Amino acid sequence: SLAYVASYEDLRAAYGPDGARGVMHFLIRGADIEHRTVSFDPLAYLASHADLRLAFGLDTDAAARHYITQGAGTEQRSVTFDGLAYIAANQDLHALGANASAGARHYITTGHAESRGFLDIAQYVLGHQDLLDAYGLSSGAAGHYIQHGAGEGRQVLLARNNGTAGDESLAGGAAA
Repeated sequence: SLAYVASYEDLRAAYGPDGARGVMHFLIRGADIEHRTVSFDPLAYLASHADLRLAFGLDTDAAARHYITQGAGTEQRSVTFDGLAYIAANQDLHALGANASAGARHYITTGHAESRGFLDIAQYVLGHQDLLDAYGLSSGAAGHYIQHGAGEGRQVLLARNNGTAGDESLAGGAAA
C-alpha cells in the first residue's frame, strides 16, 4: 500500500507513488528486512493539514501519494496530529477507545469544524509522576487517560490545538 511506501525514505525514492510495487516489495523482501512496519499514518497526515483535508477528505491513498511526492522531508508537511490526544480531550469520544485512527477520522469529518481541543500530554504526565515514568511524553499517556485516567478522576488541561496547520481557532476547556 502507499502508506507502506510512504513510511520509508528509500522506498519513496525507489517506487514513488506506485503502491503496487510497494506491496510487491513487502511481499518479497519487506518482512525479512528493516521494512517491517507501516509508520506513516495517512489519516493523521490529513488531520494535520486543513488544506489537505479540504482537497482529499478521507482519501488515504491521495494523502499518501501527496506525502510521497510533495510532503516528505518538508517541515511544513510534518504529521502533528495526535488522535489519542484528541479523543482524550473530548469525553464524548472516549467510546472510540484508544484508537488514534478513529480520532483522526472523526476530526477530519466533523471535529475540526467543532473547534475541539486536545489533551495537553505534557501537563498530564508532569502532574502524575507514575505516568511520566511509564509513558514519558508519548501519546501512550493519552491512551491511559482514555482507558483509565478519566475514570480515576485525574485532572487534565486542554491544548488550544495540536499543531494542526490551518486550525489555529481550536478552543480548549476542561476534559474531565
